[in-house]
Amino acid sequence: MSREKIDFQVIENVTREDVHKELHRYSFDKKNGPLWCARLFRESVGDSLLGYPYVFTVFIGIHHVITDGTSNMLICGFFAQVLDDMSAGRPIDDNEQFAVFVSPEKTDAIINEKVKALRDNSELLLRQTKEFQACQKKSFYKSTYKINEDMPLTTGFETVFFDSDTTASFLKRCRAEGVTVNSAYTAITNHAMMDLMDGGLEKDTYHIHSDHVFNARRYWGEASDGEYLRCHVMPLVPVTVETPRNARENIWNYVRQTNQELRKISTDTALPEEAIKKLIPEYSGVFEFDYTVSDMGDVTHLVMKGSRNAEPIYICRPAAIHKVPATFCHFVHTS
Repeated sequence: MSREKIDFQVIENVTREDVHKELHRYSFDKKNGPLWCARLFRESVGDSLLGYPYVFTVFIGIHHVITDGTSNMLICGFFAQVLDDMSAGRPIDDNEQFAVFVSPEKTDAIINEKVKALRDNSELLLRQTKEFQACQKKSFYKSTYKINEDMPLTTGFETVFFDSDTTASFLKRCRAEGVTVNSAYTAITNHAMMDLMDGGLEKDTYHIHSDHVFNARRYWGEASDGEYLRCHVMPLVPVTVETPRNARENIWNYVRQTNQELRKISTDTALPEEAIKKLIPEYSGVFEFDYTVSDMGDVTHLVMKGSRNAEPIYICRPAAIHKVPATFCHFVHTS
C-alpha cells in the first residue's frame, strides 16, 4: 500500500453475535488493502471478572490469504503483550518485530522435492493419484439436504465452552483409551451428523467425510510456530469413516476405529497431493466433505506472553465460510 490504512472502530450497544455477523460479511479490498480490521468494546462485567477492573473485547478480522490459525493466535498474544507493556508504563519500541512474515517459498521448496520424486516414479504417481481420487465421494449431508440456490448465503456461528474439569476429564479419558483428542472429537462429530438426520436414516451404516487441516510449518524441520506468520496451512486432508447408526451404544469403540483411520494420515500426506496438482492439471484435489476440523490443541503458549496487567481470558477463532465449498467448520483448541 502507498500509505497505511487502518479500519479500527470503538463500538457500543452491540452483542458479540452482532459483531461476528458484521465481520463475516466484511468485504476486504484485496487490491488496495487493508486485509484486516478491528473492533473494540468494553464488557459490562469487568468489575467482577477475575479481579480485573476493566475488561474489553477486541475483534480482529483478517483475510485468510495472509494468516492462519497459528498466526491469529500469535497476533493475539503479541497484542496482549503490547497492552501489558503500556499498562505497566514500559516504553514501546515501534521498530521491534515480534515475528517474521514468511512467504510460501519454504513450503514450495519441499513440495518441489515431492514433484521430482513423483515425476521419477510413474507407478507411485499413479497409485497416489488413484488414492486421492477415491476420496471424492458424495457428501452424506449434502446428499440429504438440498440447498436453495436462491437464498442468500450466510455464516452461522456457535461457540461451546467446557470448563477446566470437564476438559481435563475428556483429555484423561482419551489418553486412557489410547486415542487422540482429534480422533475422539471427529468420532463424536460424525455421530452428531447422524443425529442431524432426525430419524431419517435408513441404512445400517453411513460414510461420513471429514477434512483435516495440516500446519505446513511442521514440514520445515524446526520449531517455528512462535516465529513465522502468514497463512501456512496445507490442503485439507480427507478422511472417510464408516459410521454405524448405533455408534452411540459403544461410542469409545467407535472412537478407536476412527483413531485407526486418522492414524493412516501421515505427516507426509498433504505434500504428495500438492505435488500431484502440479503434475496433473486436470486433478483439482477438491473433495466434497461433510465438515472440516482445525484442531490446534493447547494454544496457551501462543497467546500467553507473560502478561500481568493485560491478560487474554476469552479467545475464539471463527471464519466466514459461506463463500467456500464447506458446510460446517469446527475450530477446536484448549488453553
